[in-house]
Amino acid sequence: MNGPHDERADPRYGRKVTTRAALAGRIPVTRLTPALPDDRWRPKAYEGEVVPFRAMVFREGHDLVGAMLVLTSPSGSTRRERMSPLAAGTDRWEAAVLLDERGVWRWHVTGFDDEVATWRHDAALKVDAGVDAELMLEIGARLLDRAVAQKSRPLAARRRLTVLAAALRDGAASVAHRRPLIDDPALEEFGPRPLAELSTDSPEHEILVERRRAGVGSWY
Repeated sequence: MNGPHDERADPRYGRKVTTRAALAGRIPVTRLTPALPDDRWRPKAYEGEVVPFRAMVFREGHDLVGAMLVLTSPSGSTRRERMSPLAAGTDRWEAAVLLDERGVWRWHVTGFDDEVATWRHDAALKVDAGVDAELMLEIGARLLDRAVAQKSRPLAARRRLTVLAAALRDGAASVAHRRPLIDDPALEEFGPRPLAELSTDSPEHEILVERRRAGVGSWY
């Protein structure tokens, strides 16, 4: 969720410079890199370089969060890359992406509450401890119901999740028999397409990708 901002023309640099007074959302996203201390200049890369994009994403409480890098190429195509935690407990996330087109790339990071990951973590603990097992399996089934209702998801994925939700609710099967469903491969669907009610978008950033020679030679 971007905060208010203003743009001013700076004749020294020939382009608009954006100043943002960002407001923190429910899932704060801070300390984005690559970045320079002064936003009058763009960070640079060269064509074909693999660039590590990083951000700090966190929230209050014990629910798990996730981070998604959203990149728009100079030609206008947009891609989404799921970011991975750098190390447990650091709140730092990273996605290394190949930039294969020259020009100005625009990017931001979306932080979100990862509902499925939170459920899997909590359900595994409680089911293994024999505490509220049926309740936790039903919570998981209801999360899958929500995902199935999202028409933007591929039909094949929605069918797999429908089958999984029914299996979680199958009272004829023992809890021990249903326990492996918490780690079912069908849940990999939520990697690129997470289920989240809360999310925060960072301000948009830019990176300039130059010809490959800029990364290996000198300018004369």
